[in-house]
Amino acid sequence: MGNYSLHINEHLHWSQKDEYLQLIEDFLSFKINGKTFESKFCSMVEAIEKKCRLLTKNYEMLKNIKPSSISFDFAKWISEIYLCCDEFYSDFDEKDPPDFPFAKNEEDFRNAVADIFPQIQKY
Repeated sequence: MGNYSLHINEHLHWSQKDEYLQLIEDFLSFKINGKTFESKFCSMVEAIEKKCRLLTKNYEMLKNIKPSSISFDFAKWISEIYLCCDEFYSDFDEKDPPDFPFAKNEEDFRNAVADIFPQIQKY
């Protein structure tokens, strides 16, 4: 069941790819700031993860989902951005850096998301 759960997870994230793409495009084009992007992106990821957990416990609903091989590995890129969200600090101040070196200010956050974006666009 483990691999199948993974494929369901990939499929559920992939099924929201248009919403992910739009949100990322809004962030990269400066329509929204890092704090708004982080909040919306994390909410999307967490909602899909919750849906996946519920689905894997409901065999009747689960058997109706046929994951597409096109969706495989999509969630890996979503996880990469989710990790960037975790490293982002909206009140980051260069003069008073946090205790860990991988903390991102808004510019670093935007650049990290921009680096991952082409991988997501492939889907």
